[in-house]
Amino acid sequence: MTIIQRLKSDDQTALKEIFEQFGEEVYAVAFRFLRDRYDAEDVVQSVFLKLWNARASMDELGAVWSLLYVITKRLALNKLRDRMAKPMNEQLAETLEIVHDIAADSRVLSREIADIEAVVIDRLPKQQRMIYLLRRDEGLSYKEISEKLNISPNTVRNHVVECLKAFRKGFRKYGYHFLLFFSFFN
Repeated sequence: MTIIQRLKSDDQTALKEIFEQFGEEVYAVAFRFLRDRYDAEDVVQSVFLKLWNARASMDELGAVWSLLYVITKRLALNKLRDRMAKPMNEQLAETLEIVHDIAADSRVLSREIADIEAVVIDRLPKQQRMIYLLRRDEGLSYKEISEKLNISPNTVRNHVVECLKAFRKGFRKYGYHFLLFFSFFN
């Protein structure tokens, strides 16, 4: 009785004999592809498990080594593909997480800046508040604001300087020690 016939008749000692005869070669093939001892050992285990599970459909005239080589190569390449794809998936997940965090931080920061802006605007004297809002909401130039409010362009400019000081002071009070440039001041 050949070793394949014994294997097909559920003889576990036949599997052990095949492992003893070809185990090192299977490991060498797997290691050549994977360059990792633990992954190669996993492939060896999977190869012999597949061999055992496919025993009923094996060709009795086939060469055991050819079958083992094909199974080993396929499993090693699959593991290599999975190994290469995993970091890309992990990297994509990390990138998406970072983008999500940045977007969340940006929304929080925008909301915080808008809240501080609202507080500063409420504390501005009436005319400065009007000038700021005309510039911000309507996009009027200094000259257009001066015409609308019947004041000189220099007065508008002076109010803008005072607004800038108020915004600097207001943002510093809430921990923003950098100078914020609003299109309002351009």
